[in-house]
Amino acid sequence: PTPTAPPPTNPPPTPTQCGAGEAEMEITITLDNYPGETTWNLINECGSTSVQRSGGPYTTPGGTEVIKECLPGNQQYKFTIKDSYGDGICCSYGQGSYSVKFNENEIDGDEFGTEESKFIGVCG
Repeated sequence: PTPTAPPPTNPPPTPTQCGAGEAEMEITITLDNYPGETTWNLINECGSTSVQRSGGPYTTPGGTEVIKECLPGNQQYKFTIKDSYGDGICCSYGQGSYSVKFNENEIDGDEFGTEESKFIGVCG
């Protein structure tokens, strides 16, 4: 009998190569059954309070969106996720959730109403 080859192993994702003074921000959003209701934004809280990035609405029920970007590492950011219907992304109509990773810190959540905001990072 021929030996069965082990299943292929997928290599770990290659980290984004950020420049000096930058750190990778990774935003992961698992959508609920109504992805068209979900939007988010990321605001730099150190000085200008400008929107750095935003996303949504989305089109894939239950899908996962992963956004990676290099941002200045010595900043604090406010991540706000919104649900236009007001029932959040968990748990009545799907098992949605979100996480934001930056500079070895992580914020996450799932149940909220119309919107939820959390802070990550420190102004340097």
